[in-house]
Amino acid sequence: MGKKRGREAAKNTTDADLKKLRARFKKGDIPRTILVYGEDDFRRSEVARRLPQWVVGGGDLELASVVLDGREVSPSDILGQLESNALPFMDVERRAVLVRETPLLSEKSPKGSKGLVERIEQGLPEHVTLILEASTDSPKGAVYKACKTEGVELTFPKSTRPADATQFVRDRFRYAGIQIDSDALGALVGLAPPDTGLLNSEVRKLISFVGDRGRVTEEDVRRLVSRTKEAITFDLTDALGERDVERAMATLQDLIHQGHSGVAIVALLASRLRLLLVACALIENGSIPDSLLRVNRYGDTFRTGWRAAAKELKPLMPEERACNLAAQHDFVAFKTLKEARRLTTSEMARGLQLAAEADLALKSTTSASESDILENLVLSLCHPDVRIHVAAAQSGP
Repeated sequence: MGKKRGREAAKNTTDADLKKLRARFKKGDIPRTILVYGEDDFRRSEVARRLPQWVVGGGDLELASVVLDGREVSPSDILGQLESNALPFMDVERRAVLVRETPLLSEKSPKGSKGLVERIEQGLPEHVTLILEASTDSPKGAVYKACKTEGVELTFPKSTRPADATQFVRDRFRYAGIQIDSDALGALVGLAPPDTGLLNSEVRKLISFVGDRGRVTEEDVRRLVSRTKEAITFDLTDALGERDVERAMATLQDLIHQGHSGVAIVALLASRLRLLLVACALIENGSIPDSLLRVNRYGDTFRTGWRAAAKELKPLMPEERACNLAAQHDFVAFKTLKEARRLTTSEMARGLQLAAEADLALKSTTSASESDILENLVLSLCHPDVRIHVAAAQSGP
């Protein structure tokens, strides 16, 4: 990967990019410097850990590589390792020097780095590769510029984009030889936290569970994926739409048992109600095609129709991303529209008013307990025609 490739990879290095890079290494085309950076700690660390083995190939990794803690070594220490690893030793053909968590890519002029920079610019020893890892999305400085000239950049920014999470999960299952249904993929990405480390944990759990069956269904996802607060909130608003008080109360207890405070629970619920309010308004004014609303199963049919509709709806959406239905993952949009079909804008507006009152009650000095306030809020939301004053609820007989 030359300069152009490096700049392209800087957007976000994918598993496909890494597969091509490894194939290049196997042919003997190995760069003298590799930069591995980004705030996605899981992917960055995972790749940095594997790179020395990719570089040395079939050689003895213990003899052919050295790993340094970038927070504890100086530029002169790194230079010393580069020079010492250039010497022939026990017939090891290639050598790798990996510097983990280095601050050298975050500083314009790192102290004492002049000698290291000059050595990199002159060209490192023929059979030595320097790998620098840093937890920054915006590298800078003399060391960075010297390395990127003829080296490779692998970047792993911490992204909340649903498309990035979807690609990450899809790649993991593909390389494991496991199929995942489209609705299962949507459910996993839509309900799990947008963190690659946690997503990877859920993927591994599902791979182990399905075993020889080789296929993951939505039922598998709902059965095994950890119950996140986002997933529980989906269930709560779904129960509210069905006026299922028992289920709504049970779901509320799930949130409480997870240790979420009353204020946090109301904030989660209010955020979901605002998104539902937008969905209800779009449905009521005819902005959502009827054909899309009739789709009862998440999959390609919904995704294709929704993405086309979302482009047209962008001018109508609120600026705040949390309330922008077009900015959500396709699965979140599917769930929201499905729930909104049973609700109205007036009900959602009333719900937001009730949530605001509950929030005020939780933050005020009142005789009502936190559980009473939350339970009365849920009861009021389940029964639109009943007005229960949450702030006036009493704690006990």
